[in-house]
Amino acid sequence: MDKKDALELYKLFRQENATWMDSHRDHLHHYATLISAILAASIAAVWQLKGSVLLLFALIGPIVNIVLCRLGRDMCDRAYRAFLEGISVQAKLEPMIGLVGQRPPTGDSAPFAQDEAIVPERWIKGRRDWPTSEQFVSAHMGSSANGTARSTFTLLMYINIAAVVLIVLALIWAVLPCICIALNRCH
Repeated sequence: MDKKDALELYKLFRQENATWMDSHRDHLHHYATLISAILAASIAAVWQLKGSVLLLFALIGPIVNIVLCRLGRDMCDRAYRAFLEGISVQAKLEPMIGLVGQRPPTGDSAPFAQDEAIVPERWIKGRRDWPTSEQFVSAHMGSSANGTARSTFTLLMYINIAAVVLIVLALIWAVLPCICIALNRCH
């Protein structure tokens, strides 16, 4: 591959990475908003239906939310994986187009005159430790923006599991007097 083709491919992957990060952010925002709205509606339903067998209907919201939490996390993982894979392709292309390696002399007055490469040193150091792109991707799936997304969906999942448990307990509490009355009639 010549330098011109490598540069075009590099530009393409830089644009793709921006698209994947936008997708990641959008998935996090949309799913978290939907889950929060359903949870709020479920809490309002429980509040209105206290002591009623209709609490069974209030279980639907948190159960749907548990599924949405899993789906949201998977969608964010998919977008972030594509983002990291794009970074691995860019890292392979950077030396081909002269962004990594010995920088041409610029003099002491040039910005960041002591940097050896054009790309930030942090980029180079952060990718140097991984022999394969798959190892790099796997190691970084739980970090940065995706770590935040995963933590958010995990927290929301636990909140919804707690809501299911509380609704079931409220349902038992609502039905228990009826069961006791029915048992007393049997004796």
